[in-house]
Amino acid sequence: MDSTTTQRAWELALANQAVIHGALKKANIWRNRPDYEDLAQEGQLVYVTCYHRFCQEHETFSERAFNCYAYQAIIWHLRNILRRDMWLSDHTQASLDATVPPESDHLAYNFPESLIALSIRLGQIQELLSQRQKAVLVRHMWQGEPLSQLAVDLDCPARTLRYDRNKILRLLR
Repeated sequence: MDSTTTQRAWELALANQAVIHGALKKANIWRNRPDYEDLAQEGQLVYVTCYHRFCQEHETFSERAFNCYAYQAIIWHLRNILRRDMWLSDHTQASLDATVPPESDHLAYNFPESLIALSIRLGQIQELLSQRQKAVLVRHMWQGEPLSQLAVDLDCPARTLRYDRNKILRLLR
């Protein structure tokens, strides 16, 4: 890689910003992303690298053919970056989740008075609840089962279960 080739590659990269920004758009990277400028700069670096590779592989230079070649290479590179970032964020979040104590232990340790008050309140309102409402309380509110699945199991509309959930929440307040 000599300096004239590199200079020519950068001149082409600056002249063909539409190719780079088109590749960003094709990779679903929009201007409102916080790292848009970083990814655009990555696209420019890939464009310059592709220029060197293209000149070595082809005896004649066609700017149209090269732009197609660079466009696809930029898309692949950007998608690899996005894939890596997604993988890192998933694994980082998983490791952070592993260090956080379970929510119930956290609440029992920090707020014993409120847990005692909550259990007393639940004992009081349980007499007021129907069987369906008790199922909503246990299966949806404690175990996290979706209301849509609970509606199928109880053979009633999900809307009714939403009303039941709201009634339970009103009673708990």
